[in-house]
Amino acid sequence: MVKETIGETIKLGESEMMGNNLSALSLFICAIGAINWGLIGALNFNALAILVKLPFLIKTIYIIIGIAGLYSLFDNFSGMISK
Repeated sequence: MVKETIGETIKLGESEMMGNNLSALSLFICAIGAINWGLIGALNFNALAILVKLPFLIKTIYIIIGIAGLYSLFDNFSGMISK
């Protein structure tokens, strides 16, 4: 994949593209989790518990959201440090 910036062309390697996709997916999962927690806090409405009736699956989804949040946190901080 080629990314064009002002005055230069940068070729992105496959690992960088995978990292960008993983970052986007992680951010999306975090947004879904944040919306759910906002609904819990504001309206005492847990959308995940309504949509998914299996307790072990709910717990698994919360674990995935937590991992995505940690990945996003470290991904953003590593980007700040390397610049």
